[in-house]
Amino acid sequence: MSSISDRIVRPAELEQLLKLSQKIRAGVQRLKTASDQLNMRDYRRTVTDLEQDIGQFLGIWQEFIGISQTFAEQMQEFLHSADYAERMTNALTSVKIPCTGDFPNYDIPPFKLSIKLNQSLAKLSLGKKSSQTYALAPIVLADWVVEKYKALLNRPFAQDRFCKELLSVYPYLTQGNWGTLVPLQEVYKLLTLKTETRQEYPESHFIFDLGRLLEQYEITYEGYYFDFSSHKETKKNYTIVNQQGREKAIGMMSIREIPKVTQDMAPIQQEFN
Repeated sequence: MSSISDRIVRPAELEQLLKLSQKIRAGVQRLKTASDQLNMRDYRRTVTDLEQDIGQFLGIWQEFIGISQTFAEQMQEFLHSADYAERMTNALTSVKIPCTGDFPNYDIPPFKLSIKLNQSLAKLSLGKKSSQTYALAPIVLADWVVEKYKALLNRPFAQDRFCKELLSVYPYLTQGNWGTLVPLQEVYKLLTLKTETRQEYPESHFIFDLGRLLEQYEITYEGYYFDFSSHKETKKNYTIVNQQGREKAIGMMSIREIPKVTQDMAPIQQEFN
């Protein structure tokens, strides 16, 4: 997949300017070395070479200025084309991150990606926080999103704190009846009663945290066991995507106390050991 439409032809002058700028940079470095060494022969030769290279650079630059507007118009036309939208969607799906939605807005839990062509930028939002880039070539933008996604994924997950928060709201939803199934959407609502809290901790981030929690084989915290299952109403389920890309629908949660082994059972266990 190309990062730029085949319809866009980069001016040849760009490559020429790049090569000359590198040559000029090397010449300036030689000029400094000659002056540091008081090497008059090399100094004069380098000045002559630089005059020639800089003159050639300025000539090509004038040619480029004459066609640069046409090139910019071609890029703008491509960005607003159906071809670009298709390539952008394909680029995001090819990098194997959880991604849904259609151009220009995509859901990449817990992020939301918006491509704002009127501002010539892309914004990746996580609640109130956001990052933005002006590099809109599909592959380049997809790689940037992957970098941000993996950086979040590689951050340590505060599992105990998350379990503590789930545990704190559970009794209010069950009237103290441990082991009762409660809808996860209601859990989220109770966790984010304040509007500002919901803005700082959007539902997409809650779903992301649930996914990380479910990476554990058995979920326990402070003597309690957490269990998650699907809701019978599909629309009340969250779609969790694990690190291997597999999806799971969950919509219900229950928490129950882990039974404590009594003293009377201890001798029986020892007989089997």
